[in-house]
Amino acid sequence: LPAGTLSTPDAKVQLNGRWQANGRRLGELQLNARAAELPVTALPRYLPRLLSLPVRQYLGDALTGGRLRGLQLELKGPLDDFPFRKPGQGFFRAQAQLQELEYAFVPSHPADATREAYVSPWPGLTQVRGELRFEGPGLRLHGLSGRTLGLEIHGVDARIDDLAHDPLVQVDGRWRGNAPEALAYLRASPLHGWMGEALSAAQAAGAVEGGLRLQVPLQRMRETTVRGDVQLGSREAGLQLRLRDDLPAFAQLRGSAVFSERGVQLQGLQARFLGGELRLRGGRALDGSGDGGLVFEADGQASSEGLRTAREWPALAQLGPHLSGQADYQLRLAFNKGAGPELELRSQLVGMASSLPEPLRKTAAEPWPLLVRVQPQSGGREAWGLSLGSQLRALLEREAGRTRRGAIRLGSEGMVQLPQQGVHLLWAAPQIHLDPWRQRLDAEPAGGEAGSAWLPDRIELQTPLLHLARQRLSQVKLGLERAANGRDWRISLQADQAQGEGEWRTPPGQPPQLQARLQRLALSGDEPADRSGAPSLALLQDSARDPLPLLDLQVDDFMLRGKHLGALSVRADGAAAGRDWTLQRLALQHPDAQLEASGLWRAAQGRTQLNWQLDISDSGRWLDALGYSNTVRSGKGQMKGELSWRGSPLTPSVAGLDGQFSVAIDKGQFLRADPGVARLLGILSLQSLPRRLLFDWRDVFSGGFAFDEFAGDVRIQQGVAQTSNLRMRGLQANVLMEGSADLRAETTELKILVVPNLDAGGATLAYTAINPAIGLTTFLAQLLLRKPIEAANTTHLRVSGPWSDPKVEKIERNAAPAAASSPGAP
Repeated sequence: LPAGTLSTPDAKVQLNGRWQANGRRLGELQLNARAAELPVTALPRYLPRLLSLPVRQYLGDALTGGRLRGLQLELKGPLDDFPFRKPGQGFFRAQAQLQELEYAFVPSHPADATREAYVSPWPGLTQVRGELRFEGPGLRLHGLSGRTLGLEIHGVDARIDDLAHDPLVQVDGRWRGNAPEALAYLRASPLHGWMGEALSAAQAAGAVEGGLRLQVPLQRMRETTVRGDVQLGSREAGLQLRLRDDLPAFAQLRGSAVFSERGVQLQGLQARFLGGELRLRGGRALDGSGDGGLVFEADGQASSEGLRTAREWPALAQLGPHLSGQADYQLRLAFNKGAGPELELRSQLVGMASSLPEPLRKTAAEPWPLLVRVQPQSGGREAWGLSLGSQLRALLEREAGRTRRGAIRLGSEGMVQLPQQGVHLLWAAPQIHLDPWRQRLDAEPAGGEAGSAWLPDRIELQTPLLHLARQRLSQVKLGLERAANGRDWRISLQADQAQGEGEWRTPPGQPPQLQARLQRLALSGDEPADRSGAPSLALLQDSARDPLPLLDLQVDDFMLRGKHLGALSVRADGAAAGRDWTLQRLALQHPDAQLEASGLWRAAQGRTQLNWQLDISDSGRWLDALGYSNTVRSGKGQMKGELSWRGSPLTPSVAGLDGQFSVAIDKGQFLRADPGVARLLGILSLQSLPRRLLFDWRDVFSGGFAFDEFAGDVRIQQGVAQTSNLRMRGLQANVLMEGSADLRAETTELKILVVPNLDAGGATLAYTAINPAIGLTTFLAQLLLRKPIEAANTTHLRVSGPWSDPKVEKIERNAAPAAASSPGAP
């Protein structure tokens, strides 16, 4: 054949060769051809005898773009024996360089007369470079490199050993890239289903590499098989892998996995998880044995620091600061395609301690069996079950990483049933101490909506004995229900000491608000805040860094230490942190007395001021209501004044009490009573004096002193009350008092002057002369000079010591005239 050029629609080909006829046979052909460039899509058209129909179809579908450069073809031998499968029959070879090849090694194709439609699950290769080679009956793509969905491929070989007989495509190569691209390739390939869709929601960062080997029978493409491996992490750094948004990430993940269309196996996989080392193993048998699902098992160790940083679990992250130490755990994960993962975590928690209040306080040595189970449900939901020894049971239903409904039981064992909606917490125990929990919550930094997202929608407490704000409530049922806006709470309380309902609101940008309507409220005072015995009302923060609430409180029947004091009403404005808080009105309505008060909390000084007025219609019955029975009969009048103390309006304390008040009571009588019961009133009534000294006043005081008026002024400084003009006017005598009483220590230092009413002049003088500028001794000296008859019967006393057992001393009369010229003398 003469050398020459053959023009085709796709290229110009330089040809030379020789053909020798041989009878009826085609004869022997010797041919050399060269082409500078040829579109790869034209290749199947040029060798129709060489390529069987399945191969021509495969190449037409698989080679969708790119060019062949430097094509060389050599053929020598009888054409009847082409493509020369047996040795010595002949020789055939064609080779070219591939550029910008687009190669779908498992291609899709439409339906036609010879085959059904097929949609390939395998992503193709792009930007491929390498070598194309035909040798004898086979085809080979050698040394390919390129990309697939962002991954870099290299060292790839694809071959068909026999193009005519049951052609089988074999692809073998390596790949590398970043974890996000590797996850994208996995989800776009059959590997995703073979792994039970375990990584459907995964996120990852770091380097990944691996290998892939496929065998694709062109006449049975659905029977494609695969073998491969994945190397996780690099020598310098491990992989960061998060299976789901609501699960903590695996850090420094290293190891490998091998897989096939039948299964996957982990090999030497290690990671950091929850602050400790984790070792993973398992998968699904590569030979197809087993139940068809992927099962991974792990042994790990969690640390308190790791739990603190688990922001995906808000409840655990907030509890983390109260945990210390580390504990071993065992983890089992099972993945079934389309059903979601199953999880089981077990631990004895030995080595982990908790400083939380009861019932969640734990020492490191105590074993507390922990079991967490997660099982998929229909509709993409998950059932979460949790048990922690006998302290905690929980059942949650979650969907898309959020809890739809749940039930939590704390403090005792018992059934846990899911509510229709929301998350309910039941805390049932023989006794519950809430104050330690309040202190813990108060000490926590403000968490906003994220910090409160884990809180239940309804909280119910059931206990025979509840400790709250230094009060003890019995037979308690306390309910808290979150409002639809997620910020406010409705409160219901039923106990022996209190019953009613309330609301706690937190308007955006405003101080909180507390509104309560109680049918009854009884404060026991059994656990006083200080020695004064004053019960604490510290249900709210005292700190200047916290806002004080708007209060709207009404109590139909208010009791203090078992005493019915009437109806209580409290109204106060809310105040931002560090701002003054105004108590608009505090009112106590009793049949025998009415208390009205208003006040101010000065945040800058940390001090409370209170103005008050007590109108008394029957002082005897009012004192009976206060618990001082049979101390006074009748009496009508008023007490009013100003008081201040350091601290919150809700935590009054006599230790730093300052202020002043006046008292004016008419027409009453001190009754015979044990001064140990009436305490300070017992001293003021002078009933105990005749029992201690044989004075001349037994007929006046021992049966109860009747007074027409009881009046005076009292000043208080740092918890010590002082008076210089306290006086009682009676038919038989007038009593003048000056001195002090320590309200905290319950001691007194008092001078008392008893003046008989022998005539009107002396009585008037005794009652009107006493004032802060003239002491009792000076007055007595004046009385001796002006009214010697009354003075002869006047008694001057000093009372000191504890209220329960005061010491009474008589001041000799002859000392008074000597001191007349010295008004300040004692």
